[in-house]
Amino acid sequence: CSSDLRPLDTAKEYLDRTKETHFPDASAMITERCLTYFSDPNLTDSCQSYESYTERVASFPFLEYAAQNWGFHASQGEVQKNLSANIIAFLRKVSNVACSAQAVL
Repeated sequence: CSSDLRPLDTAKEYLDRTKETHFPDASAMITERCLTYFSDPNLTDSCQSYESYTERVASFPFLEYAAQNWGFHASQGEVQKNLSANIIAFLRKVSNVACSAQAVL
């Protein structure tokens, strides 16, 4: 049992309060995973129909989260130099950005 744990803490409250201790690089790791997700060759360009988009989301369940949240995670804490290079590389891939942008809308 951790001495950081208070009797009435919810799991979320505990993790919010101690995240820097337990997960100091969490935002950088999540950003990297989100950007890596878009490197899948099946996640290029935007879908031309709602049906093809729903099929894509069903096949890639992390797609909408990755598209909607990678920027937030990248803005948290210090982003390492190699991660900055990954962000720039992602933004230069027009087809991946198109896929990501569609999932944000």
